[in-house]
Amino acid sequence: MVIVKVPELTSAQYHQISSGLARDHQYSVEYVCLESGIIVLKFYHSFIEVGDVHMAVNTALARTGKLKDIEFVYVDIQKGASSQC
Repeated sequence: MVIVKVPELTSAQYHQISSGLARDHQYSVEYVCLESGIIVLKFYHSFIEVGDVHMAVNTALARTGKLKDIEFVYVDIQKGASSQC
């Protein structure tokens, strides 16, 4: 699970992110709060380093929603799971 905070997240950006990540199949948007700019993602990957997760999520969010200034609030990497999240 990855929780990010995006300052001034708009409804239009959320819809771009949601539709863009839906096509990827590595991500699923679990929760969004536009007022606080919080996005909770489930990310299916095989990374073992938090930095790798940061880079992949940052790239995906920048590509799909043209987002900048993403703050990572929480990253959970579950070792030993078939698809880590």
